[in-house]
Amino acid sequence: RIQHVINANHALSFSFLTGYDDFVLDDADNEEFLDSEEKSRYLWLGLQSTWANNLTSHTMIYDATVQRDRNGYDRDESFQFELKDHTDYAYSGIKQDWEYNPTGRHLLKAGWSWRTHTADYDYDGSFHEDYPLLGVFGDGAVHKISRDGDTWSAYLSDRYQLMDSLTAELGIRYDKWTWLDDSGLSPRLVLRYTPMRQLSLQLAGGRFYQPKGVQDLAVADNDLNFGKPAYADRLNFSVSYRFSSGLDLRLEAYDKRMKDLSTRYENFYGTLLATPEFEPDRIALNVSEAHSYGVEVVLQQDYGGRISQLFHYSRAVAKDLVDGVWIPRRWDQRHTAGWNLNYRKQNQWNLSLAYSYHS
Repeated sequence: RIQHVINANHALSFSFLTGYDDFVLDDADNEEFLDSEEKSRYLWLGLQSTWANNLTSHTMIYDATVQRDRNGYDRDESFQFELKDHTDYAYSGIKQDWEYNPTGRHLLKAGWSWRTHTADYDYDGSFHEDYPLLGVFGDGAVHKISRDGDTWSAYLSDRYQLMDSLTAELGIRYDKWTWLDDSGLSPRLVLRYTPMRQLSLQLAGGRFYQPKGVQDLAVADNDLNFGKPAYADRLNFSVSYRFSSGLDLRLEAYDKRMKDLSTRYENFYGTLLATPEFEPDRIALNVSEAHSYGVEVVLQQDYGGRISQLFHYSRAVAKDLVDGVWIPRRWDQRHTAGWNLNYRKQNQWNLSLAYSYHS
């Protein structure tokens, strides 16, 4: 990252990030081969500006490309496949955020953004399986298509201190997705109450849209539909308290309800698979709704700057509504706990010991 201070009111920054990942499976007898590769490149150009003591803005222009390739074959007697899969995804855009503090009790935020997306798919895959118990079956897909579109967004929020101990923030966001020919309006509200310095309570709620992007088509499953933009209505309540001993306690409860979900493709047994579309346990889940909720407790203690520890526990439920029946999601974890002990030697090094558990 490179940053240049133009003057006392304006600073320019440039950031660059690139990534490369390659996984190769090569059987010694030359009956199975798979090469899965991903390349990515991201560029950001930002301008931070101060126009007055109570007015600031941040402008960013960005460009990115992501390339994914999977090529391989399997020539086993009971299972054969041939695969050539190439996807190019590129996007670029501009966004601008403003903050205006007209009085000590008001903070106005506003912003807008535009992003253009392009995805090119070149997929050719087929398989043939012959299992004694399952029988003989096979399938395949061949698609060479392109999808593109733009995202337009704008938001406005006002954080207002109603009393010394009570703050409210009300916001609204608008998004339009041209490749879906659809749009969404998202209201949000946050209430924060601090009756004393060591105690804080917060209630937050809002709607959040999660549309399927131009790069998210399930071409390997012969599904070329984007569907409607999915959305989630979320409600969070949290309590934070600091004891005189320095122990920090945070309790949080949440409820998230999702609707207008697209068909999701999963493997009934396997999760970490290089070619999941060729497995016999591949299923399509037509989920009409989803619901997740839970509670979490976090305890954190800092012992004089060098030693600190953290403990957390959560009880959560995640489920889908499929054909009128609620079933657990694959990543449903009812109980999760963790503990971390950290020792810091000034700014030279850290030594950590961690333990985690989930059901």
